[in-house]
Amino acid sequence: MAEITIGTRLEKKLLVDNEVAINFLGMEGARVLAAVDGLLARARFARAFDCVAPSIVSENFGQERVRLKGARHPLLEKRLRETGGEIVPLDLELTSDERQLIISGPNAGGKTVALKTTALLAMMAQAGLPAPARAAEFPVFTAFLADIGDAQSIEAALSTFDASTLLMSLGDAIVTGPTEHNLRDLRLLMADYS
Repeated sequence: MAEITIGTRLEKKLLVDNEVAINFLGMEGARVLAAVDGLLARARFARAFDCVAPSIVSENFGQERVRLKGARHPLLEKRLRETGGEIVPLDLELTSDERQLIISGPNAGGKTVALKTTALLAMMAQAGLPAPARAAEFPVFTAFLADIGDAQSIEAALSTFDASTLLMSLGDAIVTGPTEHNLRDLRLLMADYS
């Protein structure tokens, strides 16, 4: 049997170190490629939907606001483009003095779309994504809550109306009430009882 010698102990160590370095650089290269791909996807989305960089305002405690000008739900806009329709943009402002909004109107009047657009754009902003709007400003929310649908309960003897009335009476505490852990706890609650 012939004995194969790779080289000195130093050469063996360099070979192993180079393999580790190549593996590390390969993983780091994949991370860089993923980051560049994510940035390009955001740029393409921003261009395709005429987006803005939303403002995230976290200072001025007690002066938070949600402000949207010309906001559009991207999935609805995409579908309407494909079918030749035109989207109706949303303008909305909620301030620290006016933190609740009741939207009423006929069926298929856009109430749920307004709620979903506001929540989606707030989540997109906190994820660092551009917002399909002319202007968008949000505080930092600690939670996103949704109650969309029929909330009646036979077991609790709650009709849909009773359940929605109970939720609205608790709304201020749910949406902006401080918790014992964080006095700056802001939550976005979207409720739809069609």
